[in-house]
Amino acid sequence: MAGLTYPIRLAGRHGRLILIAGIVAGVALPPVALQIAPYIGPLVAALLFLAVLRVGPKAATGAIGSARRSLLVVLLLQCLLPVGLALFLAGLQLLSYPLAVATLLMLAAAPLSGGPHIVAMTGHDSAPALRLMVLGVVLLPLTVIPVFYFLPTYGSSWLVLGASLKLLAVIVVAALAATAVRKAIPARLEQDASEIVDGMSAIAMAVVVVGLMSEVGPVLVNEPLRFVSMLCYVFILNFGLQVAAALLARTSGQASSAPSIGVVAGNRNMALFLTVLPPESTGDLLFFLGCAQIPIYLTAVALNGFYGRIAPVRTAVEPRS
Repeated sequence: MAGLTYPIRLAGRHGRLILIAGIVAGVALPPVALQIAPYIGPLVAALLFLAVLRVGPKAATGAIGSARRSLLVVLLLQCLLPVGLALFLAGLQLLSYPLAVATLLMLAAAPLSGGPHIVAMTGHDSAPALRLMVLGVVLLPLTVIPVFYFLPTYGSSWLVLGASLKLLAVIVVAALAATAVRKAIPARLEQDASEIVDGMSAIAMAVVVVGLMSEVGPVLVNEPLRFVSMLCYVFILNFGLQVAAALLARTSGQASSAPSIGVVAGNRNMALFLTVLPPESTGDLLFFLGCAQIPIYLTAVALNGFYGRIAPVRTAVEPRS
């Protein structure tokens, strides 16, 4: 049995390299990306299942105090930040520009479903990231309403409500399934199971990114300057948000949660909006989304040292009660 799971364990130990391989494959193999794209939904559901399976339901839920802090973080990131940006862009009359819209939608999105796995790859406690991700999805139908007020032609908050409720249902089912599976795992095998889950998560995330990169390869070949410009922008946006949010968390007395807060601040599930926006408005968003995957999947490599300096390294695996 150990021999059969060795490749998966190996993927878990080298998860950062697996993610980089996924980015390269997504850019270099557009036909493969198009084939994978229809399966992104089920793969995201699998990532949710693996996230809860790894940290356990108690760590995922958290204490009342943690829930209150998580609520404040979600409201700040998903509502106050994008509304503030929208007011600023409206004052400059820039809201009609595709890049401005893409940035605004990115900030309004809930945390990425793979965020807890990225935090785990840095060696830190991924439970706060999982709590923020779940709470962010639950609150998205409410937090997105003031943002869509500034973008009435890009979609309906009612459509986002429907998509969010569907995603919430997926989270509930995935959490219940993960809880049942976790209870069936003998205590003596928990460490081995965690290594297997890490490997499966890395593989699933690598496959997901291939499907999200279908628009990047053609632009890289035909418009390299446009690709480089967008890549520089999304790196500054993503890493800037991560560093700022993590440092703010540390200075406010949440050093242990700083990596999770940083990761969810910069890495958002913007793909959700693609299911509810008019098709004619998603062309530039698809390219933005594809380029945005690159800093997301390089977070565990590029910012590992940063997160190691600002917070103690501690990977959370919920003990049995």
